[in-house]
Amino acid sequence: MNDPLPSGALPAPTLEPMLAKAVDAIPATGDYLFEPKWDGFRAIVFRSSADDVAIQSRDLRPFDRYFPELHDALAAALPPSCAIDGEIVVATAHGLDFDALQQRIHPAPSRIARLARETPASFVAFDLLAQDGASLLARPQAERRGALEALLADAGPPLYLTPVTRDRALAQRWLREFEGAGLDGVIAKPVEGLYQPGKRTMLKIKHMRTADCVVAGFRWHKSTLQGGPDAIGSLLLGLFDGQGVLHHVGVTSSFTMAARRSLVAASTAAPATCMFASPSRVVTAPNVAPVVTMSSTTIRVPFILGARRKTPIRVPRIRREFSAAAAPAAQ
Repeated sequence: MNDPLPSGALPAPTLEPMLAKAVDAIPATGDYLFEPKWDGFRAIVFRSSADDVAIQSRDLRPFDRYFPELHDALAAALPPSCAIDGEIVVATAHGLDFDALQQRIHPAPSRIARLARETPASFVAFDLLAQDGASLLARPQAERRGALEALLADAGPPLYLTPVTRDRALAQRWLREFEGAGLDGVIAKPVEGLYQPGKRTMLKIKHMRTADCVVAGFRWHKSTLQGGPDAIGSLLLGLFDGQGVLHHVGVTSSFTMAARRSLVAASTAAPATCMFASPSRVVTAPNVAPVVTMSSTTIRVPFILGARRKTPIRVPRIRREFSAAAAPAAQ
């Protein structure tokens, strides 16, 4: 982990971004700046004094080759010797498109160039880490925000300044209304907070959706395949659509070994053909399988369309009181 740099030193590429810890709700007390949580790729942009730009990913890797249109635009728009923390997004008429963003991470330059034309990316700035060659990491959040607003006062596409508020009611409204546009939730930043690379000093309040999903099949745990006691490796989850057709919506494997073994009795039955995976690795019981409450914090598209997710599917509880036929349709 990188140590915070002294206030007089310009951060160099390989600076870890400051992180956020998840909380259940917008904090009721305390002095915070609230911002929308963008659904994209976290990135830090370093504009050197040599008329060049380096775009660094959250895991300290270069992003420049994947977003050539951003590299050129940011080199032209940003003043020398600054560093800005933000998010790379792809915006469409229907909101943010994370799938289009993921397609950029590809080894073929020709494909990247084509996607840069067809689905150009934008950079949403939300923190200023250095200006005029001096680090701002040791300055309070509110001061860094003011400096960022002044720096980007005349910015235009594809460079944007994220909205901010101290009004909790407005932050709640953002949390409630921005989901349809593809945003992840709300970030709360302590007004007096310093920028601490790699530390979870911010708060994130994410959209939470739950659905009662049918356990349509499972995979044996690797220890079972090696001759050990029967244990479930992962559950294959499904949701019915309005016509009663069961669609695969994800897999969950976040269980203790005791839970994996206790699930065997509820899941095994006469084998049937599984539409979700290879029959040689999956045993299914679609008519008698229990229903599991599935919680996913990053639903990108309706479940029945096979959404991609950033985080694993967690299972708060098994609902043994429901049969598969009683599971509600996807909403």
